[in-house]
Amino acid sequence: MWKDHEAENELGISYEEIDSVLYCMDKKKLSVEDTEKITMIEKSKIQKIQELILKSEHKRLGAQKPDIN
Repeated sequence: MWKDHEAENELGISYEEIDSVLYCMDKKKLSVEDTEKITMIEKSKIQKIQELILKSEHKRLGAQKPDIN
């Protein structure tokens, strides 16, 4: 982040929408279709969030120790 950076504008998705999608898909384990029905958020936005989650998965994994023999 930098001064005057607005991630919502960059993503085209509000933080409220992101929170709703993450809650439905991560916590409730709902499908894209069910999330769309419940939140009334466009399917394309939900899929974009899902794609961002997958692309950043490596950041949530712990560092691996090198195998020293």
